[in-house]
Amino acid sequence: MEAATSGRATTDGRSEAGITAGTPSLLRAINERSILELIHRRGPLSRAQVARVSGLSKPTVSLALTGLLDAQLVREVGRSRGERGPSALLYELNPRAGWVVGIDVGRRWARAAIANITGTVVARRDERAKVASAKALIGQIGSLARRLAGDAGVAWPQVTHAVLGSPG
Repeated sequence: MEAATSGRATTDGRSEAGITAGTPSLLRAINERSILELIHRRGPLSRAQVARVSGLSKPTVSLALTGLLDAQLVREVGRSRGERGPSALLYELNPRAGWVVGIDVGRRWARAAIANITGTVVARRDERAKVASAKALIGQIGSLARRLAGDAGVAWPQVTHAVLGSPG
């Protein structure tokens, strides 16, 4: 019982009490995720605006934005106007940072769309469902998804998520 309350960390980063420590890389990932969501919800923001709205320090925001820029999840979109002081760089979600394909398979139709990370649908396709066999339908779905990505000018490896819906 004494070992569980000693507070010492094990080799996997957890304390002997079973609590995971907040490692710098974990905290950095949490901050980056929070800032990414904030920029997605609020639109283009400067570093100072992100710090003010999020409550994070300016150095923490700068470090997180650098990581998001390096990962190409956000991009510089211009400069602020109409505020006191020098204009500041504005950051927005990079719409080409990720793509999702959604496919709805019904009894008669297979309908698909591809959207960017901001949720903007950039291409759609509808075609009659090939219901002769499960194998034929699965092949059709894969082909439909890849053609749809091509329609949008997106290489298939850039598609980060795919969602399939079917009745029943």
